[in-house]
Amino acid sequence: MNYQNITWVSAEGFSLPSVLGGDVDCELYHELPPACHCEFASCNENCQVEDSFIEYVQEALCNPSHWNNNKTQKLSEAETVSCSECPNYEECGNCGSDSYVIGVQVAYFIWLMYLFIALGMTADAFFVPILTRISDLLGLSEEVAGVTLVALGNGAPDIFAAIASYSNSDPTVAKMAVGALIGAGIFVVCVVAGACMIIVPFEPANWPLTRDIVTYMWAVYWLIYCMWKGEITLFDAIGFLVYYFIYVAVVVCWSKFGPKKNKISPNEELTEKNEVP
Repeated sequence: MNYQNITWVSAEGFSLPSVLGGDVDCELYHELPPACHCEFASCNENCQVEDSFIEYVQEALCNPSHWNNNKTQKLSEAETVSCSECPNYEECGNCGSDSYVIGVQVAYFIWLMYLFIALGMTADAFFVPILTRISDLLGLSEEVAGVTLVALGNGAPDIFAAIASYSNSDPTVAKMAVGALIGAGIFVVCVVAGACMIIVPFEPANWPLTRDIVTYMWAVYWLIYCMWKGEITLFDAIGFLVYYFIYVAVVVCWSKFGPKKNKISPNEELTEKNEVP
């Protein structure tokens, strides 16, 4: 397909060179006639999914069920036009259906839920037992293992994703990396912790919980300050690393020399109810 021969018509006024250069957001495909959706998604860099086995956007917009340029539409008894020349779905319903994209979005959502479940099952079957075994071999307490091994395992994908984002020439990608890091932390605190409390109610230890919350709040405050001033200096970067190592040192010292009574324990009443007679 020679994309240079395509005539783009849009309310936004973007041109073919701007599309080829990746200057147009992918969601603006709906500003074009349906006959141009597939070509727009195929030549726009913003519609490409990096490092993916499935081109999700192309699968939705280039499917004949969405729009088929090879078909014809009968406008009247005497007039028949090609679907490649049809302006919209209302006049050319034989060429495709706009509801197909909605169905694809529902299917993608179900696929996303499946991936989440598969990831959780993988972590439960492989990640947790291995970390437990390593912690036992190294003689680490639950608190120390949680802020070192478990944190490293959970945060490793975020580290590499953030490095890749900041190395990207597009500044909007770097902004998304900051939002993703903060969003991941909020997700863990709210959704993961909330779900665990609902499934297995427990009495949290007062001091460790207060220590972790205060540490997290100061780290977020520092990051917000860096965003407010518009730059992250070398001092800030090294300071974040030193701040984490100080936090780990405090946890290690407290686990060895602090009182042992404040440990997280499951709710006794719920444990008794769940015991098999």
